[in-house]
Amino acid sequence: EAEYYPEFDAYYRSLFTDHGFDYLILGHHFRYENGRFPIYYAAAKNASFIEEYANGIVAALKTGYFSYVAHPDLYMLGYVGGWDIHAIQVAHTICKAAKETNTPLELNLGGVNGRGLMHIAGEYRYPYPYDGFWAIAKQYDVQVIIGIDAHAPEQYAANNWQILYDIVDRYQLTLIDRL
Repeated sequence: EAEYYPEFDAYYRSLFTDHGFDYLILGHHFRYENGRFPIYYAAAKNASFIEEYANGIVAALKTGYFSYVAHPDLYMLGYVGGWDIHAIQVAHTICKAAKETNTPLELNLGGVNGRGLMHIAGEYRYPYPYDGFWAIAKQYDVQVIIGIDAHAPEQYAANNWQILYDIVDRYQLTLIDRL
């Protein structure tokens, strides 16, 4: 799982050409500027930051370096506007780019296993996956892959997979199990 920053484009290319990487997963988490990471998109409180998040994903997908997008709905973790017009537009932007580049989006279990139910923007829910996002993903008929994003071994053993499969069924998503 890797961030994408255009100023390091030659480095990403070298991962494939010089280091034999088979694939990269796009995990867009932070804004990079002047050697620092001042914005964490999962804690982005305002619309301009979540729109910046979407634009970063679009730029990354256009490179062709990434095999899928990890937790594309991560921005809903910290966004205080809830499922408003800005959050909806961000979902459309990401899903449209995924469709245009034929890049799968990941339904990620990390928000369930790693954080659990939380009170966010007036809702009691998992930080991700976020249902509204996946309803929009269906509109674009993007491919979906399931990922665990385990940061500790016990998260891998947690038996919460059905939550993700329920989202796949609810929105009749196009599930793939291989890249």
